[in-house]
Order: sequence, then C-alpha cells, then structure tokens
Amino acid sequence: METIGDVLAEARREQNLSIRDASEATRIRGRYLEAIESNEFDALPGEAYGRAFIKDYCQFLGVDPEPLVTQFNQEIGASNPMVTESVTQDVVNRPRGRFKKTADRERAFPVVPILAIVVLALIIGLYYGLAGAPDEESRTKVVGADESLGSSTDGSDDGSSGVSEADAKVTVVGEAVGADGAWVRVMSDGKEIFKEVMSNGEEQVWRAEKTIILRVGNAAALSVSVNGSDSEVLGDEGLVLENEYNSDS
Repeated sequence: METIGDVLAEARREQNLSIRDASEATRIRGRYLEAIESNEFDALPGEAYGRAFIKDYCQFLGVDPEPLVTQFNQEIGASNPMVTESVTQDVVNRPRGRFKKTADRERAFPVVPILAIVVLALIIGLYYGLAGAPDEESRTKVVGADESLGSSTDGSDDGSSGVSEADAKVTVVGEAVGADGAWVRVMSDGKEIFKEVMSNGEEQVWRAEKTIILRVGNAAALSVSVNGSDSEVLGDEGLVLENEYNSDS
C-alpha cells in the first residue's frame, strides 16, 4: 500500500507543482506539507490539524481525501491507541472553499450537506424563537475537529483587510498563547484576510466595517480582545470554535 506522503507527493509532481506553490495556494506552511509527504506526522501541530491539512492538500491536488484521512486515522491510532478526540466530530460540516493554483486555474468543491446541520439549525431556531435575539458581543459555534480548517479563498495571510483603522467598526486583536501555537482563520466582511498557524506570543490585529468571523483550531491557544475589551482566552483545550463579531453588537 502506498503511504499518504507517496500519494500526495506523486500527485504534486505530476502537476509540476513545488512545495512553495502548494503552500501559497493552500495557506499551509511548507514545512507541514513536507512533513506530510515524508509521513512525519509527529512534526504537525496536532492530530486535528493533521487531518485538516491532509484534506486541504488532497482537495488542492484533486485527490480523494477520504482514503488518506482514514489511513491517517489508522496510523495515528496504531501508534497511540489511547488517543481520543476532545471535540465531538461532525457537529458542523461547512462547504468546501476554492483553491487557486494560478490566476486562471481554479478547482471548486461542492457543498456536502449533513444531517447535523439541519438538527443544529432547528435547535438554534427554537432557542432564539423562545429566548429572543442574543445580546452578546459575538456568536459562537463548535465545529468538528476533523473538518477542513481552512480552505483558501482570495484573501491574504498578512491580516490586511483593506479596512483602515478610521473606517473599522470592529477591531479584533488575537494573541497566540499555546505552546504549539494557534491555527486561526479570519474573514472580514466576507473576505478571507488571514489563515495561519500563529506562533506562541504572536499578535495580530484584524478589522472590518461590519463583521469579523474568527475560526480557531484550539480555543485555549488564542486570547482575543474585541474593540478594546479585556483580552480573554476563547475556550477549553482542544475545542474548535467559530466566533462572529458584528459592528451592531
């Protein structure tokens, strides 16, 4: 049986792509892609990240991700049979994004609806119907630990949203506080402006005129301040969260 790394490395070479090409398109650091192709999974920031990176890499290369993710789970389980997930899987499965290899070549991926989305929507609708609209500053949802954590869009990874400080109605400051860093994806007014594994102690500022949606792979690894509020850690260790911050909150 071919290894995960062999399959992905062969697919990349067949398309005449370098690690740098793949890294720029997927927003996954080159050293992590090299680790995957070398089957050195211990070099990845965590199991949830490993699954997400493999899914994104497969989608970018046009490889069916399911067999490789299954193989990854089996290999991780064989090396450490006591491993358990701290986040319930398949709570939410979001639509796939689109990767750009070149300016004129894109590969799109379909939305895969699941029953959990319907159930979650019914629960939320019932809750808000009884309790009224929320008055909290943000809306939070728990997402599946094995979902693709960062399909690339047309944003950049430098935190620049094109929104000036004067025009910004929402300003979010994030600081990585986990020893292994924090995987973060940020949407500003519908545009992806940041997707990266932030190093411990690294700080980023994100701005928007209306809405910022922040997704983090480990809630305990990121401390956030919103519009000058006190900085707070988002949640528990291993929890995958998506928070929405609005200008009218």
